[in-house]
Amino acid sequence: MRRSRLAVIGMLAALLAGCNSVQGEPRASEIDVRILDVGAYSARPPMVEDPGTEKQGIVMEALRIGNLVADPYEVDPSLNVGWGTTTITDPTVAIRLLADVARPVLAKYGMIAGFSVGAGDAVQPPRDSKDPRPASLTITVLRFPDADSATKAAKEIDAADFAQNPANVVVPIPSHPEANSHWRPTVASISATAAHGPYVMNLYAFVHSPDQQALADVIKKTIEVQAPILDSAEPTPPDKIASLPTDPGSLLIRTLATKPEPITVDGGTTATFTGRGYIHSGSKRDERSKIATEAGIMRAAYTENAYIVETKDEQGAEALVEYYTSSTGTHKVDDPSGVPTTRCIDADKPVADKPHVFCYVRYRNYVATVNGFELADVHRQAGAQYAILANAAL
Repeated sequence: MRRSRLAVIGMLAALLAGCNSVQGEPRASEIDVRILDVGAYSARPPMVEDPGTEKQGIVMEALRIGNLVADPYEVDPSLNVGWGTTTITDPTVAIRLLADVARPVLAKYGMIAGFSVGAGDAVQPPRDSKDPRPASLTITVLRFPDADSATKAAKEIDAADFAQNPANVVVPIPSHPEANSHWRPTVASISATAAHGPYVMNLYAFVHSPDQQALADVIKKTIEVQAPILDSAEPTPPDKIASLPTDPGSLLIRTLATKPEPITVDGGTTATFTGRGYIHSGSKRDERSKIATEAGIMRAAYTENAYIVETKDEQGAEALVEYYTSSTGTHKVDDPSGVPTTRCIDADKPVADKPHVFCYVRYRNYVATVNGFELADVHRQAGAQYAILANAAL
């Protein structure tokens, strides 16, 4: 498998030209991409590292789990503001979300990988904020070698956290005896840990005032939303994790490379995911969920400099471009001459040192985003990006 993926990349590279010219074959009803102005940008697809190591496989398994994590918005539509995601590749990352006392438990039972998603009904406040805290929910899913280790880990994670404060009180979760949960009666939050197959769901919820029943209801509903999603895909066998592909769906090799080094998928600055993962990465969950459904988003991927989405069909891709170019706080600007199905916007109030010009390049059912500070430069990026997408379809 790995050899064949590299062969495909090599074939695409051979089809595409160097920095200042573009090669390719004109197709019926399509432009000859060789005439596009790409400036100094390369129209070659980037190389994507695929080392076949356990370390890289764990990153990909964490991202696979991310595709199976329920979004807090699915549990409670009032939790509409994204609070970010975390790709969990080892216990050190996991304890940023769980109590530090969970570290030995995670190591003891062989935690493999995980993913976390948070959202609230308002913007996440600073840790030292004295203002009333928004309602929020953080869903963390951790993968263990098997169901037995997950069950034991869930109980011990909760027990270790419970022991940290004598004011903690056990909270039964209706219809879910597998849930290990506790709260402090004067604090409007609850922590719960429940095993489901080889997974551990660690849930942390906050409501506007201390209310045990309301908090227990949030945990109950979260489990009932999350568990079926976990059942929708088979876990990767532990001995197959190292062979997980780093570019499933071949989206990363369709992005514009702005640096010569191969792309390394680290789960942070670079990642690839399905439509559910696309929703996780948005700040406004209602809008993100709506467009993901309307456009039929199948997969998405991003690097430090690129973002690409695959939709179910061309109509879905066009709907996505319309969504992007109708963003509040932006205005439409000139589209690049000669680059089909590409539309551009600029921010009404640019922020210093942040790209503010964006062009959305659609080719069939793919939409790629290029950005920068000068419209002419972004137009050249768009030309190179279109050529990569067109030639990848050969």
